[in-house]
Parts: sequence; C-alpha cells; structure tokens
Amino acid sequence: MLHQISLNGFMILVSLCLWLYLGCSSTHVLRSVEDTQLVQEIYNKSENRRAEIYLKDGKAFKAWKVQVKADSTTWLVEPYYRKQTLATSAVREVRIVDRGKGALLGLAIGAVPGFLLSILAQNCGECEGSMNVGFSMLFAGATGAIGLITGSVIGSKDIYEFSKLPVKTGDRSRSDSL
Repeated sequence: MLHQISLNGFMILVSLCLWLYLGCSSTHVLRSVEDTQLVQEIYNKSENRRAEIYLKDGKAFKAWKVQVKADSTTWLVEPYYRKQTLATSAVREVRIVDRGKGALLGLAIGAVPGFLLSILAQNCGECEGSMNVGFSMLFAGATGAIGLITGSVIGSKDIYEFSKLPVKTGDRSRSDSL
C-alpha cells in the first residue's frame, strides 16, 4: 500500500511540475503604445531582469531596459550595454523571466501537495503508526525542494505580445493578426 501511495505521489508531483512549467506565465497583449501602464511595466521589469525580444522575422535578442515607443523599441545588449534600436512594428513579443518568483511558486507547489500526500499516507489503514510528523515534514521538504529547483530553472514568465499593434501607413512589415 505504501508503495502505491509513493507511486501516486510521484505521479502527482510530476503533474504539478508540468503545471508549474505551463502555469507560471502571464501573457499581456499590447494593443497600443499609448497603453502607458504596459509600456512602463515592460521597462520596469526589464530594468533588473534579462528580457528576450523576439522579432517577427524570427530573430531574438537578450536585452535589458526595454523602452517601447510608437515608432521604435530600444534596449541595451551585452556586452558593454550597447544600445540597440529597431522599429516597434518589427517586434513580435518581449519575454521577461523572473526566476525568484518562479522558485517561490515552485516551493509552494511542491511542498503543499507533498505535505498533504504524507498525511494521507499516515492515515491509510495498513500504514497506521508507521510514519510520524517528522516524515511528513521530510517528505514536504523533499517535494518542496524539487519544486524550488524546478521553479527556479523554469522561472515565472511575463510575455508581452506586440502582434495586435496597428501597422503604420508606409510600414513594410505587416501585422500577423487578422
């Protein structure tokens, strides 16, 4: 019985890690550069974290301090923090990854189910008395550590899509949206 609970617990933990991978991202659609809240959010988040800028032609850049304006998007690139500028209409999306937030979410997603599974294992009929609170804490700590590592590797992603931005007259790039 204990072996079955451990196998079930492992399957649940794998499912939770998959959920962590898929669920720790937020997508924001930038419909206009006049949306000053999103434009400022992109700059603020990319000021201390590395951003990834994906262009419509498939190219990608690692960037810091991303500034979005009506006609151009500017960012700093490594090494030496050189400034780079491209037409905003050429940008498909900006992704900003926060590994600290991902680690905390992973810790919570791993520890809570691990603790609950260990309590369930303690209360099963055949296992009565074979486990104690120390085991629950150890199991919760182990699953929390797995979640912490997974969350820090994956990170929490904020994705800012530029595909809904209107195309300016005379601009050769087109919008991918219909």
